[in-house]
Amino acid sequence: AGGVVGIDMEWRPTFGVLTNTRVSVIQIAMKDCVYLLDLPQLVKQSESECRRAELTHFIQTLFTDQTITKLGYATAGDLQTLSTAYPMLKDVVQFTAGVLDLLNVHKEVCPWPAGHISYLD
Repeated sequence: AGGVVGIDMEWRPTFGVLTNTRVSVIQIAMKDCVYLLDLPQLVKQSESECRRAELTHFIQTLFTDQTITKLGYATAGDLQTLSTAYPMLKDVVQFTAGVLDLLNVHKEVCPWPAGHISYLD
């Protein structure tokens, strides 16, 4: 509680091809360490109902706990991809709290049109 974590998700690039994208890795960065969660492997190892419930609870708690500040870039898209690929996490998108999406901050700070290049001194 009261902590700040950086969050990012990665998946296999699709190069514009419409496919069902699956989050492969969730990166969770804290002040002194970074955790990489290999989601396909964790889901595979969590075939027992108890282990799957633990994994689901951990991810849901992380994203819904208001007392933990989550920093990410384009987090909304990451969460949508996560919930689509893993139906057990569908509630994460609806009840997310404490997320600061740096894409939104970027848009506020640099409201230039798409494609505009700015060189700062």
